[in-house]
Amino acid sequence: MQAFLESNEGLKSRFSYEVHFPDYSADELLEIFKRLAQEAGYQVSAAAEEQAKTYLQGRREQDGSSFGNARTVEQLFQHMEERLAERLVLGTEGELDNVTFEADDVPQPHADRWSPAPNGQQDRGAYGNYV
Repeated sequence: MQAFLESNEGLKSRFSYEVHFPDYSADELLEIFKRLAQEAGYQVSAAAEEQAKTYLQGRREQDGSSFGNARTVEQLFQHMEERLAERLVLGTEGELDNVTFEADDVPQPHADRWSPAPNGQQDRGAYGNYV
C-alpha cells in the first residue's frame, strides 16, 4: 500500500489518516488455522499444529513485507485440504467421520511453489503457483 501511495506525489496527501495494522503472531496465525479446521469439521494432530506453525514462520521470513498474514493461513488450509483429500482417495486414511490433518499435509515453505506431495509427485494443487 505504501508503494501505491508513493507512486503519485499528490495521492498520499489525499489521505489524512494512516492506520497501521500489526502482523499476527505465529500463535495467532495458528489459532486462525485451527478455527478454520474446526469450522470445517476437521481435527488437527499435534504434529500438524507444530508443522503448520513452522510453515507459517518460514513463510513470514521468506516473504518479508509481502507476507499475507491470514490470507497465507487460508491458502495453507486449502492446500492441506487437497492433500487430505488425496489421502482419502488413495485409501490411506481410515474413517471419514474423524478426518484429521497430519504433519505430512503441511507443505514446506519455499518461494515459488508447493513442496512435493507425500506420494512424490509435484503437488501444485488446483491453484498452481498461487502461493
